[in-house]
Amino acid sequence: MKKIIAIIAVILPMVVSAQQEGMINQIAFNKLTINPGYTGYRERGIINIAHRQQWTGFKGAPMTSLISYDTPLSTKEFAVGGAFINNKIGPVSKMELASYFSYRLKLNNKSTISWGLSAGAQLYQVNLTDLQSYSDIVGVQDDALLTNTKGYFTPNFGFGMFYSNNDYYAGVSIPKLLSIQSVSKDNAPMQNFKQNSFRTIYLNGGYLHKINSDMLLTYNLAMLSSINSPLTLGAYATCILQKNYTFGAYYYVAQSAGLMFQMQMENQFSFGYALEFATNSLFRTNYGTHELSLKYALNSKVKRITSAKYF
Repeated sequence: MKKIIAIIAVILPMVVSAQQEGMINQIAFNKLTINPGYTGYRERGIINIAHRQQWTGFKGAPMTSLISYDTPLSTKEFAVGGAFINNKIGPVSKMELASYFSYRLKLNNKSTISWGLSAGAQLYQVNLTDLQSYSDIVGVQDDALLTNTKGYFTPNFGFGMFYSNNDYYAGVSIPKLLSIQSVSKDNAPMQNFKQNSFRTIYLNGGYLHKINSDMLLTYNLAMLSSINSPLTLGAYATCILQKNYTFGAYYYVAQSAGLMFQMQMENQFSFGYALEFATNSLFRTNYGTHELSLKYALNSKVKRITSAKYF
């Protein structure tokens, strides 16, 4: 038992430091929270709700929930949006409010480029009283785990660019421009749970291949680069049938692989599900990762849509 608790005490700070932000791996369908330049892309108001339960069966595994909304304005060139994101891993929780703004320049009837800005704030909290420690077993009080940390409030800003036409898209973004350490160096017991927020650069792109009027193929690539973290590379391939059913698979190098499905209902509702498994040493520690998403598209009063939006 002593060895198990010692291992958890070593691993948990490493996990907390490594996974800075919550993950929504259906990135092909959830670009808004990583790239403010995507705001308003679908030319109508979009409400998106998503929940990701990572590593099911692994106690204290990461969990991410979000709700977002974005819409073009009546001036057409501008779009706005917002999101609430709740991340939790072990005793650590982060709640974030973010706002998005984009300026969109229509290059021709088929292509648009947009520049986006985001501004938000994050509340960081460590609930140490939720932890089971060695002192709980032997009956010796551990003063360091008797109180939770006070919430740490940190603001941040982001930037992104997004180009799209009927057949492909490309985006680059830095969702958080400020590098912030949330926990004071004077608070020694909290050093293992300190929250360092580093800049992460996202690059992604995709291509649409039309087989016929009832079958489309899309290919997406994603790359994430952050200080003190290995480069992350991901690839997605999806098949769209009759414009309402999407089947796909994705793979992140040396990390995970998954399958996803999305169904469009009555041109307004869409439902998505993804099942993912680790492809590294974590494979035998859990029952996979499950992700659900629900979108609702509001009727648009802005007559600007010139083609279907598949990205």
